[in-house]
Amino acid sequence: MNIQNESIRLLLDETYAAYLQIPHFAHFQKGDYGSAPLFPDKSLPALLENKKTRAALVEKIRAVQATGDYTSYDRLALELAQYFVDYMMFPVSPLLEPYYYLPLAITPYELLIDGMWESLPLLDCSTPENVLKHMTLAADFPRYVRQMRDRVCEQAERGIYLFAAVIPATCEAIRHYASVPYDTHPLSMRRPGSAATEAQMAAEQAAINEANGYFLDIVDFIQSDAYQHKAPKYPGWSQFEHGREYYRFMRQFHLGYDLTAAELHALGLELLASANAAQSAVRQRLAGGCSHQAFIDRLRGDERFFPETPERLGELMTGIKERLETGMRPWFRERIETRCNVRRLDPGIEKSVTFGFFQPSLDKAVEAVYFFNASDLQDKCQIASPALLAHELYPGHHFQQSYQAEREEMHPLIRAIVAPAYLEGWAEYSAQLMSDTGVFDEYEEYGRLENDKFGCVRLIVDTGLNELGWSFGQARQFMVENCFATPQMAVSETLRYACSLPAQCLPYKYGSVKLREMCERFRSARGADYDVRDFHSFVLNAGCIPLPILQGYLERELQGARWLR
Repeated sequence: MNIQNESIRLLLDETYAAYLQIPHFAHFQKGDYGSAPLFPDKSLPALLENKKTRAALVEKIRAVQATGDYTSYDRLALELAQYFVDYMMFPVSPLLEPYYYLPLAITPYELLIDGMWESLPLLDCSTPENVLKHMTLAADFPRYVRQMRDRVCEQAERGIYLFAAVIPATCEAIRHYASVPYDTHPLSMRRPGSAATEAQMAAEQAAINEANGYFLDIVDFIQSDAYQHKAPKYPGWSQFEHGREYYRFMRQFHLGYDLTAAELHALGLELLASANAAQSAVRQRLAGGCSHQAFIDRLRGDERFFPETPERLGELMTGIKERLETGMRPWFRERIETRCNVRRLDPGIEKSVTFGFFQPSLDKAVEAVYFFNASDLQDKCQIASPALLAHELYPGHHFQQSYQAEREEMHPLIRAIVAPAYLEGWAEYSAQLMSDTGVFDEYEEYGRLENDKFGCVRLIVDTGLNELGWSFGQARQFMVENCFATPQMAVSETLRYACSLPAQCLPYKYGSVKLREMCERFRSARGADYDVRDFHSFVLNAGCIPLPILQGYLERELQGARWLR
């Protein structure tokens, strides 16, 4: 679909052009670091300046809205322009100004989310021109890390401290980043094909060393007796000024819908009971009704479920990836060119990450990677790995994000949108689709249900920790008793929810629920003409957009009997 209203198209052009001038890791994930050569500026002065930019763009959006002269797709584009200037343009959304000092941005997951460690090695330094760009970026690295250090100090002045439980993992992660030798550092230009001179590499190494000093300053500060004495011993954002409002803001951002913590908590309990019943039925068929732990214990010794080495796990993951890529094809008309691979996560940070993470490619010439966690293999049954890779790769994140990146006819502003509930909801929907369509066998369906229970538990535990008065111990016990989480996994997950990324885990299950509701609405409206591939085309071609906006667009298209192919 194309934007018909010229004013709307020009508005999106102008907004996207402004976006390209703001430093953001998405630019140089594609090698496009000439237009934005610096690390993101997350300071309060930068936020206030961005607030002015947003206000000017919002006025232009309102002026176009007042005309009312647009098609259903034009309306979608206009709604997305508003979303973009609210949440996507800036390293820190201006809407977060009232809660600016609340995010605890140095915890392990927050450090990973900036994309630094995985994005920087993609930058090209094979020509003298690109080496100079790289040098400009490297020279800004100390400022970026110093800003992290200063923010921690400013938070403490306002009575905002890291939760005591996350301080050890935070120190471990930061020390790891600060101890990487220059030759293997992500910023290093000492690599095959580099055009950098020894003098340029020495200057870059000096910048990295300066930044490492700021990293270690953070560790010294948060490990001090004075800091740890004031660090909260119990979770819950409500203990901070404006903390409850901040948690509501984060729920609404991640979900798109304004739901209370109590509503989400109750939904999680309801869906968990349903998943438990379904899993019990599978276990009855496969093992005659034994307990979950007894069922898992029966699988020990089978390398399909308990690979003994990281290398064997890598082989298992690769085989699953290839089978999913083939198995999904009958259910989609769309195809992608971008390839993907699986690799082990950096062992130095495996203990602070529950699973692994997906690094998308924004350039089809560069493969995407899922980094899997190969720690403590003896304690981790891999029965859920097919569902995990359906979520992360095919037809989940890799397929959806690559398809969006490759769609040159889609306006670049819409292509750049990554709405959390769509992103994670689609990935969870994908895992269930592979089950519904027979790609998974019964063991893999059992694993998918285990993953599904994990999504339900996240609804319960995130809301419990952040607003409903749960302790870390209560949350961790609930996780261990109600899904596959080991005690160590329960520690890293609860720290993620309560200390790093409040509400970030909510869209996984909730987003998949909303997408399945939309699919059923689509099925009902199409009747005998229903084809699930039509629904998939509709969702994929709309873009990774907020689910309320997608839902409204679907209703307009259903009423107008128009379809995206």
